[in-house]
Amino acid sequence: MAEGGNDGRRPRRRSAAPRATAHRIGRAAPASLASRRPPGARLPRPAGRREAAALEALARAAFRPVAPRFGTYSPLTGLDIGRLIAERTVYVLDEEAAPGDEIAEPAALMVARPGDRVLVIRLVAVRPDRQGRGLGRALVAYGEALARLSGLGRVELMVEQVLWEQVARYARLGYQPVDEREVDGVVRLTLRKDIG
Repeated sequence: MAEGGNDGRRPRRRSAAPRATAHRIGRAAPASLASRRPPGARLPRPAGRREAAALEALARAAFRPVAPRFGTYSPLTGLDIGRLIAERTVYVLDEEAAPGDEIAEPAALMVARPGDRVLVIRLVAVRPDRQGRGLGRALVAYGEALARLSGLGRVELMVEQVLWEQVARYARLGYQPVDEREVDGVVRLTLRKDIG
């Protein structure tokens, strides 16, 4: 045996770079998305179990400015963020940590679940103080990339019709309405984009 106890073989070296996180739909984070992320944001990552309360608060805050449009309806009804995190269907986009800070704060989240040949994005929520900076668009692009990598042919988004600004943004990204349902007096649209 060679001196030092490694029997003449070269020691295994661990890479200093973090490994890509595997996602529920089976693929690692697409490296090509790094060029499409907004300044000051990292690549999306799966949410951790300890983040449930903070992400629920983020989602509530994201919809607070438009709550009067909904009446008694809430886009968060029926969403159990803790359960969705356990199912690995919640993705988070963090801000870069400020100089001297070690912890980045979640700025946006997406709930996305694979279906039969489709990735369904149930929710995109961006903190009010971070809206208008491309974070929602980055999450949708990330969902599209995950769908492509998983061999899914299309992406569907759920959005309330009263959020006309969002409906228009999704239309500019190539999403077309394919279904609408009324829930508590609010029309919920399903928008689809074929990604082939």
